[in-house]
Amino acid sequence: MHKSTISSVADLSRHEMAGILELAAMEKQLFSEFSDAAKGMILGLLFFQPSTRNRLSFGSSFLRLGGNTVGFSSLEESRSGETAREGMEDLARVVSSFCDFAAMRTPDEAQFLDFANAAEVPVVSAGHGRLEHPTAGMTHLYMLTRLLGSLDGLRILAFDHSPTRTTNSIILALATWTRVHVDVVSSTAPSKWLVQRCEHLGTVLRHYPRFEEVEDSQTLKEYHAILFDFVGAAKGILDGEFRLTKETIKRFDPEVAVLHPLPRDERLAAEIDDLPNARYFEVVKHANYVRAAIFIKRLVQIS
Repeated sequence: MHKSTISSVADLSRHEMAGILELAAMEKQLFSEFSDAAKGMILGLLFFQPSTRNRLSFGSSFLRLGGNTVGFSSLEESRSGETAREGMEDLARVVSSFCDFAAMRTPDEAQFLDFANAAEVPVVSAGHGRLEHPTAGMTHLYMLTRLLGSLDGLRILAFDHSPTRTTNSIILALATWTRVHVDVVSSTAPSKWLVQRCEHLGTVLRHYPRFEEVEDSQTLKEYHAILFDFVGAAKGILDGEFRLTKETIKRFDPEVAVLHPLPRDERLAAEIDDLPNARYFEVVKHANYVRAAIFIKRLVQIS
């Protein structure tokens, strides 16, 4: 695996993450100052799972840095699909011949790891399996930094079917800061590896199967942010039982930030879109800056 590959936010030190967040804070000026940072370079976009925000964000941010992109929008467009079932290791060697970097999104974490281990160029996860989505984690970190200034002492309440890859990466990234406290409301407890990592870093991670249990044990107004990661029609203990509405928002601090990696379903009510708490579309807007900063700091490696 290439030394600059990013398969997890754990591949980034706190110092690296802070540098990425600082560079992303340049926002539009970033693309003016670094318009030729990736000139002559090619990013392979290997999106073997449907994507809207990630595909556009990875591609547009690299183009704005002066680079170019090639790739596939599904596994079936390549020989690794049903046509010939070319192995991930061979695909990685081929992509390494044509691209300087690759961004890969796949529903199968084994596919990503097989590809990344064989690639001769840096590979960035655009979400793999149910494990992690490191750049989405960093994008949410940027939003929280922008709102709060510091991540130390952050208290966050996360809702999920069972902690998904975006939630995992957000928690892992936050855990590198101090006095972070995360409560997760989900039908399934967080993975043992995530719990152990948080314990190692001194982050408090607690699980509640129902929101009512949080209300009984916590002061809701202490939370700085609510992370909602419900999508689709997955069946779980929370389905049909909890929706984030204007009425439920009133139980929290008036300035609590509401985040969602999108796409959402009816459990994140559209009626809160016009509230100042709703920050999920801002996260999308700022994703270009964060991914560009990652390219610059980790891949193009401009100091």
